[in-house]
Amino acid sequence: METPWARVGTALRAARKAQELTQAELAARADVSAGTIRAIERGQEFQKVTPTLRAVEAAIGWAEGSVQAILDGGEPTPAPAPETTQAAAVASLEGLPYRIAQALADGTALDTRLKTIGSGGEIVIIVKGREGATDEEKRAILREWERQEGHLDRLGEVADDSSDNQ
Repeated sequence: METPWARVGTALRAARKAQELTQAELAARADVSAGTIRAIERGQEFQKVTPTLRAVEAAIGWAEGSVQAILDGGEPTPAPAPETTQAAAVASLEGLPYRIAQALADGTALDTRLKTIGSGGEIVIIVKGREGATDEEKRAILREWERQEGHLDRLGEVADDSSDNQ
């Protein structure tokens, strides 16, 4: 019968091999020595779950508490997936209308421009290429933006002219 610490070692070895990692690669991820990984995989007993074991647990992609779960006869739990870049980007745009937040999160930013209006306002322009746009399409977008960008400089003039005539 396998000891609890041997079960931890067996589970760690299986997870490492499933990810096609060497002991040295896992050690580097966990910031421990390769000897530490070898010792754990051989079933070396520890007095308790140490910070080193927790670092290895995180580096292999297990949720916090997985080593203890294995010691208690259970199985490791995969760590929750980090938010996707897009989901994190949308979350960071909280307060904006959903349509705008989604548009800002999708695609590639190609250029930006801030235009001051009045004494305390700004127009923010972000020129984006759609998700999957080719380099040629992005160049075409930038050429069109450069053609239209001059119109922005006249926005203040138009506003000033209309207020003068009243």
